[in-house]
Amino acid sequence: MEVLSERTEWNTTTALADGSFRVDASTSAVRARDGGRWAEIDNSIAASDGVLEVASAVTPMSFTDGSGSEPFATIERDGHVLSFDMPFDLPEPTVDGESLTYGDVLPGVDLVVTVNADATGFSEVLRVESEEAAADPRLKDLRFAVETSTGVAFEAAGGGFAATDAAGDTVFTSPTPAMWDSSSDVAAGEPDKALGMVDAEPSVEPVGDEEIVALPAEVSSEQVSIRPDADMLTDPDTVWPVYIDPGLSGTLNQHSAVRTGSFGIKYNFPGSEGVGFCDRAVSLSCDASFRSRLLWQFRDLQSLGDLDEGDITEATFSVTGTHSAPTNCSAQPVTLYAVADFDQSTAYPGGGYWAALDTKTVAHRLGCPAGSEPRLIEFNAIGQAQAVARAGTGLASFGIAVDESSLIYWKRYDENATFSYRYNRAPNPPTGLSTVTNAPLGCASGAARPWVRSTSVLLNAVLSDPDGTNVQGNFSVVNLTTGASWTAPTTGSQASGVQHSVAVPASFVATGNIYRWTVSATDGSKSGSSSGCEFVVDATPPVAPGVEAVTDVPGIAVYPRDGVVGSGGGGQEGRFRFSNGGSTDVVSYQYTFLGAASATTVPGQTVVAFVPTLAGSNVLTVKAVDAAGNVGPATTYRFLVAFPTMSDAWMLDESTGTYAGNLMPSGAGALTVSASTAHVNGPGRDLAVTAGAADRALRFDAVGDTAASSGPVVATDKDYAVMAYVKLDDLDGDYTAVSQDGSQVSAFELGYRNSSSCPAVTNGHCWAFSVPGSDSATAPSTVYSAVPAQVGSWVLLTAVREQSTISISACVAGTRSAPEPFKAGPAPARWLSSGALQVGRGQAAGAAARSWHGSVSQVMTFRDMTSTNPGESTAAGYFLNKARRMCSLPWSLSTPSVRDAELDAGDGNIELVSSGAFTGCAPGLILVETMLDEDPYGWNYCFKTSGARGFLPVNIPHTFLLRGGDKPVEATALLPGRLQKTYAVAANRYVAVDPGEGSEMPQATLVELRFGPW
Repeated sequence: MEVLSERTEWNTTTALADGSFRVDASTSAVRARDGGRWAEIDNSIAASDGVLEVASAVTPMSFTDGSGSEPFATIERDGHVLSFDMPFDLPEPTVDGESLTYGDVLPGVDLVVTVNADATGFSEVLRVESEEAAADPRLKDLRFAVETSTGVAFEAAGGGFAATDAAGDTVFTSPTPAMWDSSSDVAAGEPDKALGMVDAEPSVEPVGDEEIVALPAEVSSEQVSIRPDADMLTDPDTVWPVYIDPGLSGTLNQHSAVRTGSFGIKYNFPGSEGVGFCDRAVSLSCDASFRSRLLWQFRDLQSLGDLDEGDITEATFSVTGTHSAPTNCSAQPVTLYAVADFDQSTAYPGGGYWAALDTKTVAHRLGCPAGSEPRLIEFNAIGQAQAVARAGTGLASFGIAVDESSLIYWKRYDENATFSYRYNRAPNPPTGLSTVTNAPLGCASGAARPWVRSTSVLLNAVLSDPDGTNVQGNFSVVNLTTGASWTAPTTGSQASGVQHSVAVPASFVATGNIYRWTVSATDGSKSGSSSGCEFVVDATPPVAPGVEAVTDVPGIAVYPRDGVVGSGGGGQEGRFRFSNGGSTDVVSYQYTFLGAASATTVPGQTVVAFVPTLAGSNVLTVKAVDAAGNVGPATTYRFLVAFPTMSDAWMLDESTGTYAGNLMPSGAGALTVSASTAHVNGPGRDLAVTAGAADRALRFDAVGDTAASSGPVVATDKDYAVMAYVKLDDLDGDYTAVSQDGSQVSAFELGYRNSSSCPAVTNGHCWAFSVPGSDSATAPSTVYSAVPAQVGSWVLLTAVREQSTISISACVAGTRSAPEPFKAGPAPARWLSSGALQVGRGQAAGAAARSWHGSVSQVMTFRDMTSTNPGESTAAGYFLNKARRMCSLPWSLSTPSVRDAELDAGDGNIELVSSGAFTGCAPGLILVETMLDEDPYGWNYCFKTSGARGFLPVNIPHTFLLRGGDKPVEATALLPGRLQKTYAVAANRYVAVDPGEGSEMPQATLVELRFGPW
């Protein structure tokens, strides 16, 4: 089957049944391209669009029809064009198949054009009919204009000319021009000792025994000039007509007859030529006594140059023997040689390199018996094919020579020869080798060999053949530990480039052993080189790893395992060290924090860092992984992260004076209250609840009323939160309850805005949190609450700046309604303000602005922001819980009895199941124990839990002891002085609650229970 992708005008590649390939290259073209398709060669000439064109040419050719100004002839090859013109006007020609005759181009002179049989070029012969016609002075010096396309060089070559491309490759050639008369006495169709059966047409080429004179051309970049031989034109013995030619060819492959004597080179001769000694003494058909050899050259054989010489299985040079001299049909030897590359200037003997390849003793003469008639003669040419492969070129040249001592050895051969070579390349080395168990492991050897964790092992390799033939695979495995081996059956034949796989028997694979496997491809006649890989088997997983908190790095938080009190806090990095637990082959660890869906893998013996974003209970899960990929059981490391820290808390409970104390000893100190600022009831007193009887507030009703810190309180270049109870006296303007000064503007302002930017449900009266991006008058970023602002109601405002977000939430005190979800917006750039915290006003243009109209109580600031809900990326969950407690507890509950605790509406996942005097609680239940002077035995409350997380607001005064249920619990209590503290209580573990200052009885009020991630 022919490989069409390799087809050219001269070459044919055939895929053979045994997987090998044969390339047949011909000196003459065997096909043409017509409109992008392959077509048979047709050298006939026909009219087309004002010119005469060759019907189906290898090198497209056109000739003038005599009617226009176009050049005489144009030839094209591989995009290169050469045009050739005559030195005189041409009439309309007569067309006869492959020939044109332009009659009387000069008086008595015709121009005869004949297209080569393989349509790669043409001859152009001036036929001079008589001595009188030869006397025309225009024949003394014939000048032919030449024009080439860009990139083509035109130059003299061996008496003729050649056109070469930019790479130096010859595109067009013309042999040495010649002239000859009609003196041959050998009639066409008659046998001759030297010429054989004459089939030459004198208007195309000399017959062989006439008078012949070479006419070396003079060549310039634009012209070819020849001077006909004056002696022949004036010699009275000249037999007319006389013929004068230059020819032109664009063929790829070349052939030549090189001879001694005056006409020594017949380059790209048509028909046939002789080899040996042409002895005029024996045959008058020899124009003179001369010796002759024949040369052939094949180009475009890079497929041969790309082979290794061992890939070539046979090579043949074939040429048709048209004549041999002995009349008795006796066979005589003829030898094929490898010769050096040649061109049209190469003369006899055809270069200095002649290496014999093969000799045939043959006769091929008309009239001889079968086996000695004219026929195709084949020579073994493998030596030259291998030489071309060694050289890596795409060029092969051959010569034929015989004994040159006598005409008896004389032979003639056709111009067209074929060089055929057969090859089969071994399959390529395998690629894509991979040992596969649970996943592809690639290919490696030695210390880099992969580990496998299963006895089910698959071996993969991609097998291919450079010739594209089907291939099979040979796999084998050796146990390097025991020396045992296993060979797989040859895989099925598949197309080149397809993956082949074999499964190693599980019985052959043992834990702890090292294996090496190899694979090679075969195409049925040749096998390629093998490639190999190794693997080692380990099917035993490692034990659970060790995990410990790193304690020896300064500035790093320590998060102990199963701690009952929170450590560190938001943004405070902790580190954990993993160890192999005794398994010596551990190479890495998989770990997750907070039950993440995907695990992070780190190398063995490592320390990992963790920056908390979730307050409360956190879980680190770690598994060890060995070299084979076995994953061991998990180690679970639970730890508690401290909740956001209240940095400052001004309750504003003072009844008089200019001092407002800070409950946080490490905070920014007291506030200085302006003398004009009034002390009024706070939300607890206004709501008339006993627990809030001491609750006070500051009222700001005049310009200049303020309460200020001595310096900055909030680090405004970091995350922070601010909470405050506020009450409005009117809705007429923009009022700020809490802010912190910069040099020009407030770093933040929390308060009320009368603005069209408020949510529609507020009718333009809303709570707002504003944060500018710099200490300048540029517009701040503002978020607005959807809770409508009203006169006379206490509202808890909560503002948070965290990461890239600012948020606000509001809830009306004493209504038992949950705080609204945070209304969030993008945060501007961070900057650090250096001014004081202000209660009762904001700042603009460096001066006080937006004074508060109303009352403010319980101002608190927070730092160390962390989320308390793994489903949230901010601290919103924590502050919503805190706001819920502050809005509804303890202010909204009636005065409780120790035996009559009040419970708020939680989420239903914490439920009171029993209570009683020192009754205790069953295991798995949460225990809350209280005590009073008149009740020394205390009172117990028992709660059960359900679901993954839960919360329950409560009001249980005098709480002194807590015990976790079947899971860890967090409990929040109010201590004397309104201090709030959260206790982490491990499952079934006890935690004591701090007693009040100077009191033997507990003074703490439990306000919330919760469990699970928040």
